[in-house]
Amino acid sequence: MQCTVEGITHNGEGVARIEGKAAFIPYAIPGETVAVEIQEHRKTFLRARLVQVLEASADRVEPPCPYYYQCGGCAYQHVHYSRQLEFKRQVVQDNLQRIGGITADVRPVLGMENPWRYRNKVEWHTGLISDQLDMGYYRPKSRKLVAIESCLLISQDMDDLSRYLKKHLEELRVPEGCEIGLRQSSASQEMMLIFKGAGSSSIDFAKLLNHQEVASIYSVEAGKLRLHYGDAALLERIKDIDFEVSPLAFFQVNHGQTEILIDAVIKYGKLKEDDALLDAYCGTGAISLSAAKSVGKVIGVENNKPAIKDASEMPSPIAFPTANLSGCL
Repeated sequence: MQCTVEGITHNGEGVARIEGKAAFIPYAIPGETVAVEIQEHRKTFLRARLVQVLEASADRVEPPCPYYYQCGGCAYQHVHYSRQLEFKRQVVQDNLQRIGGITADVRPVLGMENPWRYRNKVEWHTGLISDQLDMGYYRPKSRKLVAIESCLLISQDMDDLSRYLKKHLEELRVPEGCEIGLRQSSASQEMMLIFKGAGSSSIDFAKLLNHQEVASIYSVEAGKLRLHYGDAALLERIKDIDFEVSPLAFFQVNHGQTEILIDAVIKYGKLKEDDALLDAYCGTGAISLSAAKSVGKVIGVENNKPAIKDASEMPSPIAFPTANLSGCL
């Protein structure tokens, strides 16, 4: 079946009209003519598999990552970066109109000079592949593991440590089904490891101490968080403000873009000294604390207790509510 792709979703799926319904087609780009196979019929929409690109968009590129079409970790790699930014801007504008009934001219997205190796956090999964314990990401919309040798989104240091973990899973006694979280401080370059799942507290952590960048090692088993080695938190820095980030707290994963985001909030918010600023879903308060110097008071709302603890223990003029947190999200 052939169709012309007319739009794109927030997760990079092309959108066409087939049989009077919206059809979602992964890896298809607006303006392309494609051959597809319908895989799922729903009352109001269809899902289809891209079989062949018959007329390709000038914006189509070869994905830099060799795992892109197998792994569920990324979207848009098949689209030129400058066009990715325009698509994302259009998605926001369309959703404001379609969902919110708001007609707005959304400004261009502020992109990155180099959109690679920017993430300071990654979560790996372990499982059996051909009866061998391996590590990687899941396929899109599945729990099927794709073995990954290297990820272009994380720093080289994180990539190197990830490859070491992958190579020594058996030796480290990492259990099948363990989730391995890895965070790195943009300020100190130190790293934190968090092993989650049954048997994770029995891993041979001593073998990881040869990596001097590893500042702390945690396990989470049966809901119990346990520090096995090193510092309780990672030190992060946004502009001139230091943050302590605990293992289960949310923190922005893109340091450079976070600083640009904060500058935009302050600029476009036209914040004044007598303003009160509400930061919903504030995490550890990266935006709240950075904007605090521009206003009279900031209130951060968050239901993740470790994040609230990290934020509220910092010297700042911010009032973080600690009661009735369950209704915040």
